[in-house]
Amino acid sequence: MPPSLDLYHKVKAVGWKVILVTGRKEPSRAHTADNLKAVGYSDYDLLILNSSIMSGSLGWALTKRNL
Repeated sequence: MPPSLDLYHKVKAVGWKVILVTGRKEPSRAHTADNLKAVGYSDYDLLILNSSIMSGSLGWALTKRNL
């Protein structure tokens, strides 16, 4: 994960917004956020988790539309 953490810090340093997307399910949001913070991802703008209504290609299309 170090190369992606380095990129994360570079992106934040130039003022870009950071959106993290994971396949983890919504009930694990707090645990996922805690894990991200523990390894250095503490100031992201949005965390998108998988949910039953957002699964499959239709779900990803809907997610992209809402961004």
